[in-house]
Amino acid sequence: MRHLKPLTILLLGALLVGTAVSITFLAATPAARNARAFCIEFAVGAAFGLLMFSPIALAEKFRGGIRRWLQRHGSRVQPRVGFLMAVALGYWFASLRHHTFDALAFVAMGVVLVGAVLGVVIGVVNGDGRRAT
Repeated sequence: MRHLKPLTILLLGALLVGTAVSITFLAATPAARNARAFCIEFAVGAAFGLLMFSPIALAEKFRGGIRRWLQRHGSRVQPRVGFLMAVALGYWFASLRHHTFDALAFVAMGVVLVGAVLGVVIGVVNGDGRRAT
C-alpha cells in the first residue's frame, strides 16, 4: 500500500475537516446559511484539521530521525509523558468538578494536548513495524 505524502495528509485533512464542519453547521444552524458564515465555519474547521493532522504529517516526514531518537530515549520519555498527562488531566477534572478555572487549569489543558500530540507521533513512527536504519 502506498503511503500519502506529508503535505497531502496535511492539506487533505484540513480540507476534509473544514468541509465536514461547514456541512454540520449548515445542517444544524439555519441562521448560519450565508456565504460569510460558511467561510468562517470552513476556516475554523480547516484550522482544527491542521491542528489534528500536523503531528501525523510531521511524524511521516521525519520518521527515521524520530525513530532513532525514540530508540535511544523513548523508554524514558513515554512513561514521563504519560504520568504528566495523568496528573494534568486529574487537575483539569478537579477544576471542572469544583467549578474553578485558573491559569494552572489552562496549563493542564495544554499539557494534555501536547501529550496527546506526542502520543500520536510515537504511534505513527512505531506503527509500521519497520526497523530503524
